[in-house]
Amino acid sequence: MSVKSTSLAQKLVWTLIAAAFIGPGTVTTAIAAGAAFDLQLAWVLGFSILACIILHETAARITIASGKDLSTIIFEGRNKIPAMMVVGSVVLGCMAYQSGNIAGAAQGIEILGVKSGVWFPVLLSLTGLFIFLRGGQRFLGGFMTLLVLVMVGAFALMSFKILSGSALNWVPGMPPGSELISIGLLGTTIVPYNLFLGSRLGHGQTLSGMRKGLITSIIIGGLISLAVMITGTSIVEMDFFLLSGSFENQIGTIGPLVLSIGLFAAGFTSTLTAPLGAKAAVSGATQGKIPKWIGALVFISGAFFASINLEPVPLIITAQALNGMILPVIAILLFVIANNPMRMGTLYLNNWWINGLSMIVIFFTILIGVNNINAALEKSLDIILLSDYLLVPTFGALLISLGVLIFTLRKRRKLTAR
Repeated sequence: MSVKSTSLAQKLVWTLIAAAFIGPGTVTTAIAAGAAFDLQLAWVLGFSILACIILHETAARITIASGKDLSTIIFEGRNKIPAMMVVGSVVLGCMAYQSGNIAGAAQGIEILGVKSGVWFPVLLSLTGLFIFLRGGQRFLGGFMTLLVLVMVGAFALMSFKILSGSALNWVPGMPPGSELISIGLLGTTIVPYNLFLGSRLGHGQTLSGMRKGLITSIIIGGLISLAVMITGTSIVEMDFFLLSGSFENQIGTIGPLVLSIGLFAAGFTSTLTAPLGAKAAVSGATQGKIPKWIGALVFISGAFFASINLEPVPLIITAQALNGMILPVIAILLFVIANNPMRMGTLYLNNWWINGLSMIVIFFTILIGVNNINAALEKSLDIILLSDYLLVPTFGALLISLGVLIFTLRKRRKLTAR
């Protein structure tokens, strides 16, 4: 293979990260934000993209510096139980939300009046499973690039129409009632399994090449999310059929087809990246083909729950709670490792401004985690816990973040002095 084609493959593979967080959850949340608050929460989306870049860059840089991905590093300790808990909950989350990814893709074809029924989840999962088992890293990168371009075209066309004909409110703010949807925008952009995937993609990359490919991919994903938020301003509440009508009004009879293609692409990309994330998470604890079959299990579980039209509520609630705990744990772990001079060396060690940005990200991941756990408990217990009292988790997140900073910098100073 030529140097040029290898370089192209290394750049394309980072498209997996953009495809990973632009799924049905992100589309739904961004549309809801636009419908309810115009573009006043666009700054939250911007911060989400910055946070996503910081965490993914750190994960991939650790792999480049050490030659080991995040999963392998987690399983290096003598006590494997914490590592198994983290990785197990990540896999559980992938399985639980795979049915939602399939449902999101199904929503795309149902907008056109096609009933998905049982055949669609099965057909989509079999197609995705074939690509997953047979497709190499270069092929997946190219395929995801194509699907991401489809999403760009679908939502960019609508957003340009809206921007040319409407005066939207871009003034940054936090309108009353927007707190939880703001946390939702952060939570759908920063997903735990994506960090394992991003870390694994760091193998064979140079530092400059990784940063160029990664940052470009995440920014493209952010622009797609912004375009989705803009399309949401054309409706008064979150409803895909209302949005379909708005597309038709804005760009003609082709509008519903454009929306259908965009939603399908968002759902299908996530059905591929969730199994890839599960495989990456388990890779540090297993050998041979087991990680690939873990990914296959994600396809099978998603197809099963989607085909019987049964939302696996208990599983999803459990996954929400576990992922709520795991995201800040992984963010803190990345921060501690990236400040370890024995593992990172001088070239790859965190500098002061990355540490500053990382601490802000850690604070918000803790806040996201508390909110996810709270939402899961409220759904399962059918009571209101912290939804009206965000000051409590905010203060707690601040204290934990400061504690992590002090501990990590002291440890870094001691290791540097050796």
